[in-house]
Amino acid sequence: GAEMDLVSSKGDIGSEGWDATPSAAISMPFLALEAGEIENRLRKHTIELTEPAIAKTAAFERKLHEVRLYTDQNAENLKQLHQKLSGQENLKLTVESFRGELFEWDKERRDHQHLMNEKLCLQEDELSALHRKIELQ
Repeated sequence: GAEMDLVSSKGDIGSEGWDATPSAAISMPFLALEAGEIENRLRKHTIELTEPAIAKTAAFERKLHEVRLYTDQNAENLKQLHQKLSGQENLKLTVESFRGELFEWDKERRDHQHLMNEKLCLQEDELSALHRKIELQ
């Protein structure tokens, strides 16, 4: 293969290293080409290994974005619910206050009615007494 191309009949390994012969010069571009092919295969393999992780990360980020939108919407709904609850609490206090006033008015009305009944009974007694007095005369 490549090693055989480096070693030629004229370019043997000597004590000083490789001989700079024409066949060694021709084999150097071949080594660079083969190194480039190896690099391309390594890059392709790296991409094949990382693509699933990248796809999973992208899917996770989309899902995370959806969850954040859902959470933001829930937070907004909760805020509106608190506002409505606060409004309902004010309405409840108003109704309770009105209920107290109605109770007082009803009590006053009953007391007044009781007083009127007593006065009416007294007047009836006075009228009866006057009728008897007139009859006796």
